Amino acid sequence: MVKDRSRVIQTLKTQLSSLVNPDALSTLSAGDTIPSVILRTVEDSLFYLTRSVVEKGRVIVLVSTTCPACEQSMVFMKDIVSRSRRGGFDSFFISVHAKERTEIFRERHDIESLVLVGSDSLSRSRLKANVVPQIILVGPQGVIRFNWVGIIDSVKYVAVIDSLQIEKEMSL
Repeated sequence: MVKDRSRVIQTLKTQLSSLVNPDALSTLSAGDTIPSVILRTVEDSLFYLTRSVVEKGRVIVLVSTTCPACEQSMVFMKDIVSRSRRGGFDSFFISVHAKERTEIFRERHDIESLVLVGSDSLSRSRLKANVVPQIILVGPQGVIRFNWVGIIDSVKYVAVIDSLQIEKEMSL
């Protein structure tokens, strides 16, 4: 009986591991260079995200319009983008959904910051936007310093704000 049970468990583990592609859950990591991607604003203007040098760095927030974790984290994410913009960072949201859904999302959450649309498969692939939300802190040279993934709670919020302050001080 025990032998049969362990064999069933092993079979289930094997089947499950074949269904889950580890690359599907990968994200951009510290040390990676921000990829070059052509995005659109919700107003339909082109936006070129490149590794180009910026004065203090960037804060990029990847979201989905249908993500419960994004909904739960929105107050913190909006504040992070607002604070980072006031601190001189180039900061914006990128939605993984189409323009129409992104516009509704932006209005529903009263997002005043720049919101970009990265719904095409190339953008999502280059940004490794398979898991949301993500808050990506990119240094002035285009190298990712931190990437916070998942629900942004008060602990992650403080970590992001502290990291922004450190990054700001390093660029002075």
